[in-house]
Amino acid sequence: MKARALTPLVWVLAAATLGCPGDGSLIPDMMDPMTGTTLASLQNDIFTPICAPCHQPGGIGPMPLDNEANTFASLVDVDSIEIPTIKRVARGNSEDSYLVWKIEARPTILFDPMPLGGPMLSQAEIDSIRDWIDSGAPP
Repeated sequence: MKARALTPLVWVLAAATLGCPGDGSLIPDMMDPMTGTTLASLQNDIFTPICAPCHQPGGIGPMPLDNEANTFASLVDVDSIEIPTIKRVARGNSEDSYLVWKIEARPTILFDPMPLGGPMLSQAEIDSIRDWIDSGAPP
């Protein structure tokens, strides 16, 4: 019985400690579905070091992935060369994005999986790319 009486006090103390203004204005920040994956982080951690050695102007890759602007322009809402009815990156839909098919080496892809010659991306790297796409692939 006393534990129930203390519950509101615990909430008040927690709110005061966390600095909650009491109007709910911080709730969207705390419940943000974004994973924190950004194009900038993907560029820094995956596209530049792993993809850009081939995917750069004049490189063997058909589209440049050497900086954020080129990566975005080359991938987002762009038809795949191999299967033109599929977008390379379909905003909000990693499952139907050809980039994901290529990095997961799905049997539905044409030609080679990426990165060409391996090693394949880690599951964490693939998940980061999927998270970015599923969050709308923001620039």
